[in-house]
Amino acid sequence: MKVTLLEKKLAAVEADVIVNNTTQGLEISPNLQEAAGPGLRDECLRRYPNGIGYGEIAITRGHGLMCAEVFHIALPSYLHLNSLQVVFRTLTKCLNVANRRKWTSIAFASQGRGLRNYPPDVIADTFSNCVACFKAERRPRTTLKEVFIVAGNDVDGGGVQKYLARSGTVVTWPGLGMQRSKTKLPKGHSKFCGLQYDCEHSCAGFKGESSCPPCLHPECREEGQQTRDDPCAICLSDPLSASPVIQMKCGHIFHLKCTRTLLKKKWVGPKINFNFLRCPLCQSRMLHRALDDLLTPVMKIEEYMQKHAMMRLRREGLHLSKHVLSTESPFYHNPIGFAMKRYAFSECFKCKKPYFLGAEGEACTFDPVNNPSPEELLCPHCTLDKYQRERQLCRSEDTIKRTTRKCPHCQVSIERSGVCMHMYCTRCKRSFHWSDGIAHDRRPLELTPGPRQLSFLSTTSREMDLRVHRQHTLLGHQKPNRPHGLAKSFTNL
Repeated sequence: MKVTLLEKKLAAVEADVIVNNTTQGLEISPNLQEAAGPGLRDECLRRYPNGIGYGEIAITRGHGLMCAEVFHIALPSYLHLNSLQVVFRTLTKCLNVANRRKWTSIAFASQGRGLRNYPPDVIADTFSNCVACFKAERRPRTTLKEVFIVAGNDVDGGGVQKYLARSGTVVTWPGLGMQRSKTKLPKGHSKFCGLQYDCEHSCAGFKGESSCPPCLHPECREEGQQTRDDPCAICLSDPLSASPVIQMKCGHIFHLKCTRTLLKKKWVGPKINFNFLRCPLCQSRMLHRALDDLLTPVMKIEEYMQKHAMMRLRREGLHLSKHVLSTESPFYHNPIGFAMKRYAFSECFKCKKPYFLGAEGEACTFDPVNNPSPEELLCPHCTLDKYQRERQLCRSEDTIKRTTRKCPHCQVSIERSGVCMHMYCTRCKRSFHWSDGIAHDRRPLELTPGPRQLSFLSTTSREMDLRVHRQHTLLGHQKPNRPHGLAKSFTNL
């Protein structure tokens, strides 16, 4: 399929189909009205008296135009919500309808460049993405051979020509004459399966899937079944054709990326529940091989909770209560469901294991109205470790406060390891008393020692302790505790 850029008026283009961008009331532009004659306007009013909506197509004959049919479309403003998605779907729909009607050429105007205020680069990207998707889906069997992009007579550098090829340039998929470095394909396009069914439509599943989902083309789906144009029931924003899809065991189809994101976020709130595992359309359990890496840890948590909930239910004697044995109860012959409904569990912030919070109707460890922060959700084991660390920290602070004093000069903490009250700071080279913290004069270590200083420095630590003890005794100080091993020496004194 060849794509050509034309710099002429839309009314002068010769093609099987001309796509006219109009309003919801099907107003015809003066140039097109002059070339086609009054029959075009009369047919629009006769066949579509109520107009059309955004994304719809009104098909009329060409009348005086050099075409067989005219496709009238209505596009929203650029500021409209999801405007780019509407443009993408509408242009793709025009290509599909023209192919279904066995036409060989179609001409588009530079859509949205008037009152819709679409930027030229956005229009160019939209055209490129539409042709890329159509080419990938219909390749190689399509009746369309030529696609004309009519950019008008505006040749300045600020129009669509800045992003599309010059006049008469023939370009092929995936670009429409745009700069190669700026060509953009739909997000996740390279991850599609790409295989073709017997109906010649492409598979919308992900690459490398063992079994492909059914064809989502509207022609191959029955009434009421999901098609590629339907939005994903999880994200509710993009159609199923926007990214690779998977089919659950229940038969419903969702985006693979949306499903994995949902399973990664898990439950909402502090209380563990498994509602996120249910299909949004039928409430059955979502199962698929591509989700095993995310479903396996969640299944283990569910088995752990069911086991402990049943143990607590039997301990309380409620496994034979009326909630389980009564035929009117929603948990008839389902004690596990009743136990999971009655007891609440939460995930520990530290060890990531579920722990028991409380029973229904009892005071739990959290307030449902004011949800606690995740750091406050701790299991009893981690809570005990936290309290033990706090008590150990308090004991350490008490020990430091009891066995150390700060130097009155440099405020450095000095630990007392013996019984002597005379403390010496190795940083500022000053001494002070332990009990009152009064500083003494600097010890003259840098002076030449005299005879008494030499005898003091040459004594052993045992003799020095004895002299200090004798000095405290003579001065009338309180007798300190004797160190171990010096009791006999003190007695001899």
